[in-house]
This record gives sequence, structure tokens and C-alpha cells, in this order.
Amino acid sequence: MKRITLNLIPSFLRKLEKLFKAKSRIHLVLIFFIFGISGSMSLFLSDYVLELLNLGLLNLNYFSLLILRLLVLIILYQFILLIVSFVFGEFNYFSKYSLKLLSLIKRVK
Repeated sequence: MKRITLNLIPSFLRKLEKLFKAKSRIHLVLIFFIFGISGSMSLFLSDYVLELLNLGLLNLNYFSLLILRLLVLIILYQFILLIVSFVFGEFNYFSKYSLKLLSLIKRVK
């Protein structure tokens, strides 16, 4: 049973490399690391951005506040992703993801 599971790991990693267009496994780990840092930072900073917007004065219901928080989080994540990817030298790689999201938003309008 363990041999079957261990044999699946390299093929799974090759599929992930292909999916994320990574140059190597180390590059794939770096990509996941940048995604992880960006996601964590955006969750952390979204609270501060919402406090700066002073939404308590609007008396929004829970659903409206949740939608607004999600929008702030998505927008903030894109900026943080680009900043973190720039720090790690992967700006060109991650700018493609941000451009895809922007084109998707334009289609929705």
C-alpha cells in the first residue's frame, strides 16, 4: 500500500509543475510559497483596510459586510501578490495571474 502511494507523488508533482508552468520542483515550491505568503498577508491586512474604511458607521448587515470584505480581500491580494513576487524575483510570472483576473473582471461588467 505504501509503495503505491509513494509512486504517485512524483507523477503528481510533475502534473503540478505542468499546471503551474514551473521550471523545476524548486520553482514550484517557490510559487506555492509566494501564494501562501500573499494570501496570509492579505487576510491580515484586510482587517486594517476595512477599519480605515470606517464601515461601522454604515450599519451594514452581515451579508453586505461579507461581500465587501471579500471584494477588499480580492483586490488587496492582487497588489500583495505582485509586491511579494517582485521581492522574490517572480514578478513576470505572477503578473500574468493578475492580468487574468483583471480581464475576468472586465468581462463581468
